[in-house]
Amino acid sequence: MILAVGLDEKLRRRFFTKEQWAHLCSLAEVHVLPNPDDLADPANVPVLVRAEGLMTGWGCRLLTNDILTLCGRLKVIIHTGGSVRSFVPDEVFARGILVTSQTELNAEPVAQFCLAQILLAAKGVARATREYGRTKSMTTFDDVWAEGIGVYGARIGLIGYGRVARRLIEMLGGFSVRTLLNSPYVTPDQACDMGVELASMEEIMSTCDVISVHLGDTPDNHGAISGDLLSLVKEGATFINTARGIVVDELALIRECRTGRFDAVLDVTYPEVPAPNSDLWTLPNVTLTPHWAGSLGRELTLLGQGALTNVEEYLSGAPLTGQIDPAVAPYIA
Repeated sequence: MILAVGLDEKLRRRFFTKEQWAHLCSLAEVHVLPNPDDLADPANVPVLVRAEGLMTGWGCRLLTNDILTLCGRLKVIIHTGGSVRSFVPDEVFARGILVTSQTELNAEPVAQFCLAQILLAAKGVARATREYGRTKSMTTFDDVWAEGIGVYGARIGLIGYGRVARRLIEMLGGFSVRTLLNSPYVTPDQACDMGVELASMEEIMSTCDVISVHLGDTPDNHGAISGDLLSLVKEGATFINTARGIVVDELALIRECRTGRFDAVLDVTYPEVPAPNSDLWTLPNVTLTPHWAGSLGRELTLLGQGALTNVEEYLSGAPLTGQIDPAVAPYIA
């Protein structure tokens, strides 16, 4: 198998250990494209015309018809990242080219991040930290102040159901919490099997102690968390978004957070990064993280291992882990 690798040296070092890269090179005839940032560069042609496989990474540009025609022998595209929406058009699938991504593996650290934030929020850690810093005293923390705080019996609301939410539901199963889910794609029987309750967005926003958003970046989800919904969030709750900033009416979120009624943990915003004068930087009840939930550092080599496994599977004729169904490709954020 001739494998064209469209990752620059920096990405290769981040996604593959020396041992993983050596193993990849033992499996296939590996050729790193001279200019991975621009597949249409003539310098890439000698490799692309012979390649049966193409390994892609973050920032890959759209695979145009001209490039696909050039890659006449291409049978499989193995993406080291998650979503392929930005560079894999329908024409790829129409040509019968198989496509894989590491979305499932990347969901794991996101779910871990969400779980950590949910547990801290249910325990009221952010509010207690602010109060402790304000008073420099522990005498204010009486039973009344702590009423309604605690992981045990907490109502956790999940909006959207994808790989991250599915994994998060599994993780939350280890805690004595009540998990509510809003998704049109989950049936009551499926919800029962998962140990969650289906609920409207209004019920989740108005009754849950912690609300975690897991909507994909699709046009029908843009602004789905509206100002009307945000106005329902109860006193002392925490709103978490690790999905996409564009699914939330950010001006409405800022307006509601100014009241101090609830906390927000935002790993994503729209735009990303927020404007320098945005209140999101200064509101004491807002925690901003720099798109930190996804795979980072050592976690990236797990994605590299997933891509390496895809090569092994393809060569052996086994089903490809993470193979993308053309019917759902437009909805994978």
